[in-house]
Amino acid sequence: MRDEFGDRMKEYEARETQRTLLPMLPVAVRIDGRAFHTFTKGFEKPFDRSLSEMFRYTTKELVRESGAVLGYTQSDEISLILHQDDPKSELFFDGKVYKLTSVLASIATAAFNKMWLTYLVDHQSQIDDKVWKLATFDCRVWQVPTKWEAVNVLLWREKDARRNSVSSAAQAVYSDKELHGKSSGEQQEMLFQKGINWADYPKWAKTGTYYRRRQVERELTADELARIPEKHRPAPGTKLLRSDIVEWPYELAKVENKVEAVFDDAPPVLFSDLSK
Repeated sequence: MRDEFGDRMKEYEARETQRTLLPMLPVAVRIDGRAFHTFTKGFEKPFDRSLSEMFRYTTKELVRESGAVLGYTQSDEISLILHQDDPKSELFFDGKVYKLTSVLASIATAAFNKMWLTYLVDHQSQIDDKVWKLATFDCRVWQVPTKWEAVNVLLWREKDARRNSVSSAAQAVYSDKELHGKSSGEQQEMLFQKGINWADYPKWAKTGTYYRRRQVERELTADELARIPEKHRPAPGTKLLRSDIVEWPYELAKVENKVEAVFDDAPPVLFSDLSK
């Protein structure tokens, strides 16, 4: 017997849940911390290393789970680029939009709060009760027509990171009134007048951090060794090739072969190298 009521409800649901991304086109993802302008009150200004470490850990977990070719974090946001060249391969969750947005936001929320709760416990004597709250994230996904445009998405966020970094550094020592109408270059000059060289800040604070999956030679952890049957278990200290998520230590704007470096993991050719 046909369930007309159930079929009608499923049809409503399917109009949204059937949205699927096109195969073989790059996918851009951006994950933002919700209301982080208030969440981050009480952290060190202009840049807090502990907060950055939480975002970097979260980015690594997102790359690990999603199979992204590259992950990038700056300020309170994370960007991912997903892509499958092989028509027989599948995107994360087959490119289903509702799955991507909901699950990636959930992974970010879980990973960040894991680190956040550890931080709260370690610093509980220094923290006001009002900051004992959990972080939440939203997520959006979209496609771009070419690999070059996917690279441009990252360049766009990297450019934003640089501008915001200079602004944050300046806001730590100048009032909004003093900074009103000042360009990024002018703000850097104002920092110099205070004895602060923006270029001296660490890379994560200036232009963000990238992560990608690589095969690396390393020792297995105790947990990994315990999961291997005893008769096949290597001796402690043995180094083996394993897939891991590692930092990609470059500023994309300074890489000449951007598409190859991002999508093929080709060795980056830096513009400074081309002039030699």
